[in-house]
Amino acid sequence: MEVVFPAGSYLITKPINVVNLAGGGVTLRHCFDLFSTEEKLDEENMWYCPRCKEHRQATKKIELWSIPDVLVVHLKRFSQTGLRQRKRETAVHFPLEGLDLTADCLGLPHQAAAARDAGAAAPLPPLYDCVAVSNHYGSTGGGHY
Repeated sequence: MEVVFPAGSYLITKPINVVNLAGGGVTLRHCFDLFSTEEKLDEENMWYCPRCKEHRQATKKIELWSIPDVLVVHLKRFSQTGLRQRKRETAVHFPLEGLDLTADCLGLPHQAAAARDAGAAAPLPPLYDCVAVSNHYGSTGGGHY
């Protein structure tokens, strides 16, 4: 199988802090929820207001308007505190088939309405099956994928 990334594909990265489930690990759904959590920008990352021409503290939230045909999920597995780096060993549980991202796609209702108005079929729900996993074995000093 060949995977081709269409023009206009993009990658969004954001470090997230996860909390283990009682049985160990976290779910991919939990990671997606943390990814889209609103966060307050600190004083070093203030937003520039074009109206008053001043830097202001603000919040930001990453949300998805549309979702690609081929979805690549990259989980940041390393963290750094000062000069010390460590590998996160938290297990991430994910479905092998039928990962449903309908709730994560803000534009899906608009796309469905536009299709209905045009007399076309509604878009298919964004369901994904796992095709491959690349896992790092080792530490921050070295290892293998």
